[in-house]
Amino acid sequence: MSLGYIGYCRKSLEDENIVYYEYSGADWNNPDNDLESEMAYDGEICISKNILEQTRTKAKQQTEYINWTYNAIENGDANIILPCKNAFTRGTDKIDYIARHCLLKIFKRAYHDGVFPEKEAFIQ
Repeated sequence: MSLGYIGYCRKSLEDENIVYYEYSGADWNNPDNDLESEMAYDGEICISKNILEQTRTKAKQQTEYINWTYNAIENGDANIILPCKNAFTRGTDKIDYIARHCLLKIFKRAYHDGVFPEKEAFIQ
């Protein structure tokens, strides 16, 4: 049984083209994680605001933001500038698990609300 994963992110800088987030978190299954770094906000994510120009379906499908997220990662519109201290990957993923889930939360809000949230968090 998995103990779980947690992640936090908060907006650190925003201009007309880019949004920066600080993030951190932990894999509670890993005894080597630095528990004090769980909320250190020592990682950095950069997102291009041009993602808001992508087409939305009229119905605003619940999962369409997931495609937004993965497309932004693949084409460089969402980048991990600095991985957090407790960064880790799972399976075949090449991006930090904590950052990916923070991005999913950010993109969900951006997709549905049209703005980038001040902060987000997840626990699984």
